[in-house]
Amino acid sequence: MKKVWVVSLRTSLPGTGYSEEHLKKTVRVFDSFEKAAVSFRKTIREYAFADNSMFDGDGRMKQFDNYLREIRGYEKDEEGDYYDGVITAEKLEHILDVFEKLFAGENAKLRLDDDDECCTDWMIAFEYKDGVIRFYGDDDGPCNGYDPTLTTNIFSMEERENYFLYIDDRMGQDENPSQFFIDLTETTLEED
Repeated sequence: MKKVWVVSLRTSLPGTGYSEEHLKKTVRVFDSFEKAAVSFRKTIREYAFADNSMFDGDGRMKQFDNYLREIRGYEKDEEGDYYDGVITAEKLEHILDVFEKLFAGENAKLRLDDDDECCTDWMIAFEYKDGVIRFYGDDDGPCNGYDPTLTTNIFSMEERENYFLYIDDRMGQDENPSQFFIDLTETTLEED
């Protein structure tokens, strides 16, 4: 038995996809966590800093940035106070800025208030708990085509543990979403 680290990628990029069977799959095996972590981050960086159906070439997710612009416009039209637990443009922009750093291969920390552990705008929502952030469709979102996946634990990759980044940018666009799912996991191989 031999312990190895595996980087596995399933993606529709550079284009969009509509089912699991249409995703391109690659698997790489490494003899150390350090080598695997470098490959994991390099793979993310290569896709995030290329212009494709998900990313703008500068580490930004196109559909999430479009949604941020929508929220900004909505907030300008609305009067009144926001209460805790609502996704505001300020919160979403901070999160997307942190993701840009993560995609560049840096460790980064989210600055969220204690009451921001779970936020919604009744189209999308996010939860942040135990070092994992998870975006998903909420309330009216899924029936209106807003049902994204954006889940990760890569804020700091200093510990030797399993890491993942899952993105499905289903944010109300008419075409199929783009998909990017990457894992870094330890596994055991049987030796001959």
